Amino acid sequence: MAAAFAASGLLLAALPVEAQSGREISVPAQAAPPGGGPTLDPAFDIDGRVVSMDEARLKVAAAEREHGHDSLELVEPLLDLAAAKARAGDFVAAAGDFAEAVRLVETLRGAMDRRLLEPLRGLGLSANAAGEYARGAEALERALHVMRIHNGLYHIEQRELLDALSQSYIGLGRGEDAEFRQRAALQLAEREYGADNFRILPAVSALADWYHDQGFFPQERLLLEREIELLEAARGESDPSLVGPLRALALSYRLAYDPLPEGERALKRALEIHALHPEDRGSHAETLIALGDWYLVFRERMRAFDLYAEAYSLLAGDAVAAGRLDELFGSPVPLFYLQPRPPEIDENALPEDVAQGFVLVEYAVSPIGRVVDIELIESDPPGVMDHRVVQALRGAQYRPRIAGGEPVFTSGLRLRNTFAHNEQTVEVAPPDP
Repeated sequence: MAAAFAASGLLLAALPVEAQSGREISVPAQAAPPGGGPTLDPAFDIDGRVVSMDEARLKVAAAEREHGHDSLELVEPLLDLAAAKARAGDFVAAAGDFAEAVRLVETLRGAMDRRLLEPLRGLGLSANAAGEYARGAEALERALHVMRIHNGLYHIEQRELLDALSQSYIGLGRGEDAEFRQRAALQLAEREYGADNFRILPAVSALADWYHDQGFFPQERLLLEREIELLEAARGESDPSLVGPLRALALSYRLAYDPLPEGERALKRALEIHALHPEDRGSHAETLIALGDWYLVFRERMRAFDLYAEAYSLLAGDAVAAGRLDELFGSPVPLFYLQPRPPEIDENALPEDVAQGFVLVEYAVSPIGRVVDIELIESDPPGVMDHRVVQALRGAQYRPRIAGGEPVFTSGLRLRNTFAHNEQTVEVAPPDP
């Protein structure tokens, strides 16, 4: 499986483009999966309690006055305070309070006490959110161990911890360890409910989403096909719930720049389902746009623009759905962008010898979705990646901005491409002709 974690060199789709003049989008030079890196689980409520920051502080102070600084009675108020800080975005402070709760339980009840689960979980989530992935992994591995001691090796509640732990390992650059935890979460669901039981659908979907976020499209497609089979068996072959995974399946092929007919067929099947369930015009328009994106990337421009026009008309003709016109067509959307190759870095270089560089360019997108009028605004160090970034943009394909049902020219777009380089061995690329 190690080969699956090699960078593909592609960054396709879903870059946050702003059409207004002077706005920037940021793109790392190294290949990155759509969706980016580790994410935060927002579930910081402890046992269903949601306590305000002020109330939690009062509870901590009261517990300290009554029981002292080293009592079990202080654990619950500390958890409430840590959760309130995490919800407020102060993850470093939250991790500190969770860690203090861990210390109290360990000191007073031992290293395997069941009451360690919540503070260890909270510490792991907070540390991940603060970018302290090693600390997060350590806390979450301990929480997993405590849960298995008390609930058994295969308890289904491990899924949340396994998901958070995989985020720690992604942050640490340990992709295979992250994948192992994600697959373990699905195996737990299969063991609990059975491999063909509809109840495993959330676990299948979660693992498919994870593979998508990491850019592992062949693995994602296998799971999406399984998701579709589960939905068909449970709800029938024309249920609207199939539209989402069918669109995701086509997107997975397109992001891998793989024009196999399975992707196009998935979108056409989704359109057949829309024909049977015409009430959701917004979803119907999204599927039309997805098929248009497919044709535009694979060089069937006329078919693409016919579908965009149909989607635009469908939305414009519905008072509720019309509000999505700007969301879907108000800015150019990147569909294909081949990542420029970053400078080589000496594998023996010390961290202090590796610096962060960038190239900032301004450009326009034509009515047919091609990048034109590229202008270098700034680069540091100059000349290292300038040519490569410009060449990558020249080969990019966008869905153009559409106004009044017609594709239009959009200027003033900016892209900031960052990259790492070895300060001692910077090689200047040839200038842009």
